[in-house]
Amino acid sequence: MARNRGTQAEAPTKEATSGGAQGATGAPAALDVRIKQLGELRREVLLGLAHVIVEAAQVEVIGAVQEGSAGLKLILSIDGEEVVIAAASVEIVEGDLAAAIRKAKGRRGRYNRIKRPEALTIKELHERNLPLYWNEQWLRQELQRLGSYAEIARVHGYPSAVTIASYAKRKFGISVQDDYDRKRQAVYQDFDTGNYTHLELADRNGVGVATVYRWLQQRREDKAHNERRATHPQPGITSPA
Repeated sequence: MARNRGTQAEAPTKEATSGGAQGATGAPAALDVRIKQLGELRREVLLGLAHVIVEAAQVEVIGAVQEGSAGLKLILSIDGEEVVIAAASVEIVEGDLAAAIRKAKGRRGRYNRIKRPEALTIKELHERNLPLYWNEQWLRQELQRLGSYAEIARVHGYPSAVTIASYAKRKFGISVQDDYDRKRQAVYQDFDTGNYTHLELADRNGVGVATVYRWLQQRREDKAHNERRATHPQPGITSPA
C-alpha cells in the first residue's frame, strides 16, 4: 500500500505569531521602538519644563484643579506665558502642607497681579479659582436673576457685596442703585396690599426672594427705630408741636 508522501505544514514560529521580532519590552520590535521614542520625548519635555521654571524670572501658580482621585492640573504663568501641566499622581515628598496652609497669604495680592481680568472667560475663571463676577455677562445675568449684589455675594459665597458693586461700576459702568430703590419701593407697595406672598413679590419685581425678605426686615427695623425715637426723644431735642 502506497504511503502518502504529501508535505506536512510546519508549525508557525513564535516570531510569526507575534507579528515580528520581539523587542526588549516583550512587545513587537516596531512597537518597542515607539515606546522608547515616547519615553525619550517625555524626558525631554520634563527636562525642558524643569529648565524653564528654574531660569524664568517669575513663575506663578494661577490655578489648580484636582484631576480624578489622585491627580492634579496646575496652571502656571511663566514670565507671562500660560502653561498647563497635569500629573496623574501627586505626592508631597518634602515640607509641611499644614504649615504652608497656615502661612498662605490672601488672594488680594494675586488678584492685583492679573492683567485685564474682565477679559477672562467663565471657564478660565473657574480653572483659576477667580471671582466669576469678573465676567460682565455672568454678572449682568446674576443681577437680573438675583436682584442685588448682596444676594450674589450670599448665593456664591463672596465675602463682600460692596467689592462686587465697586468692581461692576469701575469695570463695566454698572450702577443699579436707582433701579434697586425703585424696586424696593414697588415691593413695599405690593406687600402693603396683602395680595402677594414673598415669592410672588420677588417674581413680580424681578429680585431674589431673599432680597424681598431683607428689604421688608430692614423696613420693620427702621419703623421700630423711628417709633422708639418718637416715644423717647433725646435730651435737648423737643418734638414738633
